Amino acid sequence: MTAAGYSVWIGGTALKGAERRVLDVGFRMAITHDCGIRARLESELGIQATFHGDHLLFDATEPEPYVRFQALADADGKDGSRPDGIVGNRELAAVDVREDARYRVPGTVNLEDFLEHQLSSVGHVNGEGDCRRTVRPAL
Repeated sequence: MTAAGYSVWIGGTALKGAERRVLDVGFRMAITHDCGIRARLESELGIQATFHGDHLLFDATEPEPYVRFQALADADGKDGSRPDGIVGNRELAAVDVREDARYRVPGTVNLEDFLEHQLSSVGHVNGEGDCRRTVRPAL
């Protein structure tokens, strides 16, 4: 991962019935989470960092996000390569999402952009605690 220059790498398998896709993508970015903690201070303060990986596959951010397998499955081979069950960065970048209201996020042109945007929403503190996110290209 780091040898390829990635700061974030996502690998996983998505299944829907008999259909299977492997997600194998990397991003060069830095994400900072500034999380507010509201808790009564006692002798110990328990803090738990939470990472919600399911946010990566949401295909809408408002009003009710939901996971859509088909967008990932349909990206396989979209870059002109032969569909092989493995979806990478080039294939996600080949899926134009500008006309789809579910992906309307400023600066989002393709599915790769949208997935990068979603990466900024995975970090929480103490369960669902909100965090202010800053995303910038990795140095």
